[in-house]
Amino acid sequence: MDERLKVALDEVEKLAKGGDLKEIRNLVERFDEAIAINDRKAREISKEAFRLEKAYVPQMADNQDVSQKLRCENMIMTVGFQKEPIILSILCMKPHRVILLHTDGSRPTALDVENDPDIKNMNIEITPLFITEYDASQNYRIIKEQALTRIPENESVIIDPTGGRKVMVASLALVAFYMRFRMVYIHGVEQEGIIFPFTERLRVIENPFEFFGDTEFSLIQEQFNDHLYEAAFNTCEQLKLKVRDAATHTKVEYLQKLVQIYLDWDSFLHSSFPKTKRPNPLLSARLKSVLEDFKRLGIEGYLPDNVYANLKFLKEIDRTWREKKNIIDEFRLVDIFSSSLRRADQKKYDDAVGRLYRCLEMCSTIKLLKLGLKDTAHPDFKAFGSRIQKDINQIKSEYEGKKHRQLPDEMLGLDVQMTLLDIAGDNIGSIYESMRRSENKEDSLMDIRNRSILAHGTNPIPEDRWPDFKEKTEVIIRNAIGKERFQELLALAMHGKIMITK
Repeated sequence: MDERLKVALDEVEKLAKGGDLKEIRNLVERFDEAIAINDRKAREISKEAFRLEKAYVPQMADNQDVSQKLRCENMIMTVGFQKEPIILSILCMKPHRVILLHTDGSRPTALDVENDPDIKNMNIEITPLFITEYDASQNYRIIKEQALTRIPENESVIIDPTGGRKVMVASLALVAFYMRFRMVYIHGVEQEGIIFPFTERLRVIENPFEFFGDTEFSLIQEQFNDHLYEAAFNTCEQLKLKVRDAATHTKVEYLQKLVQIYLDWDSFLHSSFPKTKRPNPLLSARLKSVLEDFKRLGIEGYLPDNVYANLKFLKEIDRTWREKKNIIDEFRLVDIFSSSLRRADQKKYDDAVGRLYRCLEMCSTIKLLKLGLKDTAHPDFKAFGSRIQKDINQIKSEYEGKKHRQLPDEMLGLDVQMTLLDIAGDNIGSIYESMRRSENKEDSLMDIRNRSILAHGTNPIPEDRWPDFKEKTEVIIRNAIGKERFQELLALAMHGKIMITK
């Protein structure tokens, strides 16, 4: 006897009794003899066995396991010209509802399925639905808009593309893969289009998108490159729970570590005050470790295109950290400017301008410290005056003339600092003044900023004013730390793009 038939017979013999068992043995032996000599009676015997298959195939261990694991409530099935695999699949899965996708040609088969006495005894709600043999787009729309809408919310959906022509099967499989529905089909031993009796087994079709995570990888890439690091981190977390390929799972874990580093960088955790606990290990050490891991795993191509420049920048950020609340230096200045560009890319102009405002504050402080002021919280006006060759009284007089108020003794804000720079003859002060002036009856840049939601108002920053704010702030930064130094640091600080899908 054919070994495949013998295995099937051994299993069914454990389930059948009495007359059924005798009949099954007789059918299998006759089929084995016919199929061995290509006798046309083999097809008739296979059809003859179907009555008993309906009783025992659903009881077989493999089919029981799949049914219990998936706990099917709704099935969507394509229908071809054979009713047997459709009926067996339904009897095995025991759904509450079935949607039969048929063409004009396979409508009679769908009717045979509906009217099968064993199916009727299950009290299943069956809905026939027409699809085409050749138009995948139309089929996708029909399945989405007419089939899925008939299924109650929060109920499971099992897809079975066992029957039907290629385009019908492809259309249904596309829906299953894209929408993450579980998919099964009835697989039987077959020869010359003839199914060996009692060999039908449910097989779960693995979703390659879930197995390898290709869809999520594409999303992670897009989110990372749009600087949506928190979203990318969460997508990694979801993917780790679903992906079943071991090598892919490892890649996701290390990719998530990379995303976490850029998320922390974007959140300025590298400059936190000791009371909020400085990161340990430091960002630069973490990035260096991840780089080594990516090399070891052979996925170095997944890294951002300028990751080594980023590592160099983070090393300087970590090296220049000071145990103080407000660290002001050229690295953090350029880092803030770079982060403002990322926010603008996301059209978050209020946030972007808020960061540029901080750049202006840092620039004015950097320049005043170079001019001997020592500390903007507790300024040394005497030392400052000595450097710009003006005594304290002259400085106070000029300040009152410009601002019509007295010069504060401590806690100097941006406007005070910029006015002092203007008194010192520094270009930064005059550029800042141009940002405070209104032109052509338009609000000044600083007026717009001051009325924004991140300052003192509720007005959004208009997109068309962002370029002006950025351009003038960039000029001030160049003036504060030098044009070449600015370009050098900005190239190191800009976040690169990753390429994990081709």
